[in-house]
Amino acid sequence: MKTQIDFLKPPATDRWIIAVSLTALSGIFGYFLIYIYHRFNQGHFGDFPTFYHAARAMLDGRDPYVPVEDNLAYVYPPLLAWLFIPLATLSKINAARIVFPVNLASALIALFVAALEWSRLFGIRPLTFAGLCAICALTALMGENELRGQLQQMETDALMLLMFTLALRWLDRHPFRCGMALAVAMNIKYLSLVFLPYLLLRRRWHAAIGMVVWTICFALLPAITIGWKEDLRCLRFALGGLLGWIGIHPATSQSHFHPIHSQVSISATSGLARAMRDHHLPGSYALIAAITLVALSILIVWGMYQKRGFPMWQWPDAGAQSATPFCGLVGLEWLGLIAAALVFSPHTNTRHMILAIPLEAAAAMMLLIPRPGVNRLPLLLATTGLILGFAMPFRGVFSDGFTHAYFKYSLVSWCLLGMYFMLLRSGLQYISSPLIPEGIGKFSRLFGGLRGFLPGIPWLCRRGGGRRGLG
Repeated sequence: MKTQIDFLKPPATDRWIIAVSLTALSGIFGYFLIYIYHRFNQGHFGDFPTFYHAARAMLDGRDPYVPVEDNLAYVYPPLLAWLFIPLATLSKINAARIVFPVNLASALIALFVAALEWSRLFGIRPLTFAGLCAICALTALMGENELRGQLQQMETDALMLLMFTLALRWLDRHPFRCGMALAVAMNIKYLSLVFLPYLLLRRRWHAAIGMVVWTICFALLPAITIGWKEDLRCLRFALGGLLGWIGIHPATSQSHFHPIHSQVSISATSGLARAMRDHHLPGSYALIAAITLVALSILIVWGMYQKRGFPMWQWPDAGAQSATPFCGLVGLEWLGLIAAALVFSPHTNTRHMILAIPLEAAAAMMLLIPRPGVNRLPLLLATTGLILGFAMPFRGVFSDGFTHAYFKYSLVSWCLLGMYFMLLRSGLQYISSPLIPEGIGKFSRLFGGLRGFLPGIPWLCRRGGGRRGLG
């Protein structure tokens, strides 16, 4: 079951869609390129000095976990600093000029990979090139705020985004390679840890084994130049900060991880911790509350599965999970893992929200390519709420009290959680429904996709017809 992209002689309508979509993508990413290079010239490097100075320290034989600049402490596993060592021989601005295009390309590639993967998982065959461009353009418009925030801060989440989307694309085709992508993400930040129990639950043994094996390999890779003793010390240091979130503080760790109630974290868990701290309750209560919410969320998902007649627990072996409807369910559950990692993590800042791009890509595909019986209005409203949630609190528009409550109670995370539930609801309807027949793209039928409310663009996908495509 291949996703095909029809490139050969697109009709006039497709040519307009391609032109508009590519213009939008070029405008958005061209703006990022000009704006952020201008910031470099003004001395604004975001968090890039964190990695740059850690690499220089590692190159000079110093401790990379000792901060050089205020509030820019390196807290990650040693792999990233080790990979940055060649850049440490350059000036800061020249190193940033090299890293930024890599981040930009990672985000752009992730957009296209996500669009291709959702079309495959949801059975859209073939997806036209116009459809691919339209989905990517709409996703970029939806996620412009998160993309800009991440790229201008020169963080690592664009690479994490690429690894998450590549891992999903390789899950069925190359499971060991899927594990490798998740292992790369694991050695950058610990968010990808949430995928390991899922792979085990769904009996994706090759991917799970690959993730474990590659995680160990990448963790030990810096030992080639810095030595085993130093590499293991760095790993203990980074792991110690992670354990500190659950109240375990190894004597060997002085990691600079933010506490669970940190004001810079917008996760629901941190919001609960801040609320409980006001009532003089220990932070562990917030973790208990978060685990309870995770269990409640699983029950909600189970109820949605039951309503649509999908199995929640009794799945076939991995080889059969690439067939309908399980391939679509895997995609929806992959999105749920990303949403859960962001919403329930002990620490999520605004820059991490670029990882929600796959959810926006799936929403963009369902909004643009209609299917009978799928009411897209709730998904449209939920997606609009998510976009507003990411853009808020609109300083100067709302009162200071609202702004304070917005950050204190992590309202953006609750918006993301609600949007995922609505995306799951629509997605389960979507994979249960057949594609709209080819040729429905007449103006007289163009507005039937959302029960007469939301315009659909049904010609973004076609059913065969003898025209060749590329997978």
